[in-house]
This record gives sequence, structure tokens and C-alpha cells, in this order.
Amino acid sequence: MVDLPSPAFAAHEVQDEFLRKLRLSTAVIASAVLLLLNAPSLFPALRDFAVPAVQIAAYLYVFLLLVVEWLLVRRGRSWAEAGWPVAATLVLTHIAATATLAPSQVLEQADWSTGVVGWVTLCVLFGHPLSTLLPVLLVELGISAASLVTVAHADEDRLFGGLVALTAVLAFQLCVGATAAALVRLAAAAGAARRALEETTTAHRVAVGLHEARKVRCAELSTSALPLLEGLLSRALDPADPDVRRRCGIEAARMRRLFAEADDAENPLLHELDACIDLAQRRGIEVHLEVNGPIPPLPRSVRHLLTEAPLVVVTTARSTLRLVVLGTPDAVSVSAVGDCPPVTPQETSDDSQVVVTHLATAELCWVRAEHRIVTAGRRS
Repeated sequence: MVDLPSPAFAAHEVQDEFLRKLRLSTAVIASAVLLLLNAPSLFPALRDFAVPAVQIAAYLYVFLLLVVEWLLVRRGRSWAEAGWPVAATLVLTHIAATATLAPSQVLEQADWSTGVVGWVTLCVLFGHPLSTLLPVLLVELGISAASLVTVAHADEDRLFGGLVALTAVLAFQLCVGATAAALVRLAAAAGAARRALEETTTAHRVAVGLHEARKVRCAELSTSALPLLEGLLSRALDPADPDVRRRCGIEAARMRRLFAEADDAENPLLHELDACIDLAQRRGIEVHLEVNGPIPPLPRSVRHLLTEAPLVVVTTARSTLRLVVLGTPDAVSVSAVGDCPPVTPQETSDDSQVVVTHLATAELCWVRAEHRIVTAGRRS
């Protein structure tokens, strides 16, 4: 079965792509207004400006900002914290360009900054909330409106036409700004929903994995513990028999270890060993535990194998028991020494995750289970 992307993930991708295209369209509009509409009318009117150098400098500055915007769009980046200082310089640029216009040039073809500054502002503040974007646009168009009222207050037709033109420009710019702001909010909400879905999915998969692992552990116990319990129930096994008592101790330790696996402990390996040690101490066994070196996180299956062989020594020791947990960069081992009968080690294959070794005398038995840590590019 093919896994399909979640609705939140798909919506997030669609909104990101739409935002990119909307920003690209805004940059195209600003560039077209500056290069195709303003340039042909600006340069023929240079001789009529009060200070032509101011107009040229303002035009080149706006052109430079658009070049930077295109580079940012190409790299998928935004103006970020630099957006507000740049927007402030755009307001100052518009003031300088408007102040050096002749009265007859206000809101005419030579008044190039009125038509383009707002679009460039939308580029540098793209995606900002409308509540913060609107005041900047109103200030920029208010500069043009104030200049118009100053030079055309007696000409009602020119005043009315200019104000209508400014309102139309503001309406178009607000539509783009409001759309971008809304999409940014939706993209943020979709991103949060996607992260929540991923966390929930991960938690579910972990829970399913843990449940399946515990089912395997329970099945393993059923093959060894149930026959023992059935034998005790049917009286086929004698509780006074030392071998039966030994088997009961081993199964009880395995059950305690299984219960300990479900706990949330800082070091699961030591926590599972503690559960087995507790059983030995209840029998009056003197237990010494020594931990050397850092113990890295280990898979549940590896922890199970590391504790299985020493578990027999823990549960069959007569009076004293010594456990040593050793962690190195290359391996983790658990060894147990106790005054117990000889222990038959588990058979291990060449590719086993844990290697078990043992040494037995007439009075003592030593068992060690070692896990070699696999590192990137090599096997320790």
C-alpha cells in the first residue's frame, strides 16, 4: 500500500508554493511599473525637476532594492528583520522624490515614485500582518495626497481625480498584502498541524512497536513459565525440589524484568537489572553492583539478551552475588559472579548481537554477556 501525504502536509506545500508565486508576481508588478512605466516618463522630464540628481538617486535606489528582492526570491529567502529599516528608507525616498517635483508634475507621468514605492514596500514587507502593513502604505500614499492637495486645492477636478487614483492604487496593494498575510497565517497553522500529526503518528508507531515487543516477551514467558505453573498446579512438580525452586526463581526474575521494561527510566538496562537484583535480595542474597563507564541507549532486544544469561546466576546464587556493568566506546557488557551451580551458556551465532561467555568452578560461576557497538562505516 502506498503512503499518501497527510492533508496538513499537502496543504502546507500548496500554500508555500502559492506564497512563492504571489511574491514573484508582486516583484514582477513592481519591476514592470519601475522599468516599463516610470523610466520612459522619468528621463525626458529630468530638465523640469527642481533637483534632477535627487530623482535619479531615488530611482536607482528603488531599482537596487528590486534587484535584491529578485536575488532573495531566487534563493527562497526573505528580508526578515531588515524589512522594516528598508521600508523606512522607502518612505524617505518617496518624500525626497515628491518634494523635488514641480507643481505641474504631481500625480502626473513624471511622478514616478507614487506608483512604484507601495509595490516595492509590499516586496520588502511581504507576509507581514495587514495591521502593520496598512500604516506604511497609508503614509506613502498620504505623502502624495498631501502634495496633491497643496498644488491642486483650487482645481477640484484634478484633486478629485488624483484622490480616486490614489485610492485605486491603495486598494490593489491592500489586496495583495492581505492575501499574503492570510496565507502566511494559514501556512503557519498548517505547519503546526503537520508537526502535531507527525508527533502523534510517531507516538502511535512507538506504542505499537512496544506492544508487539511485549507480546513477544509474554509469548516467551508462556513457553517456560506456564508449563512450570501447570506442573505445580497438577502437583507433578514438587515445590521442595531444588531444581523446581531454581526454575521458579528464574521465571520470577524474567517476569520482573518484563514489568521493568515498561517503566520510563533514565537508564533502562540498569533499571531492568535492579528488578532482578530485588528478587535476589528478597531471598537474603548479598548483592554487589558495580557500574563503570557510560551506558549508551540500547535497543530492547539487546538489553534482553544482555540480562538473560546473568539472570540465571542472579536467581540461583546461594549467598553472595557480584554484578558488573561495563560501558566503553566499543562495547557494553554485563557480568555476574555468584556461588551457584554451573550455568550452561546460551548458544550464540556469529552474527548474534550479544556474545555470552562463562567460567565455572566447584563453588563459583562467572557469566558475561557482551554487546559490540556498531558505529558508522565499521563494526566494532
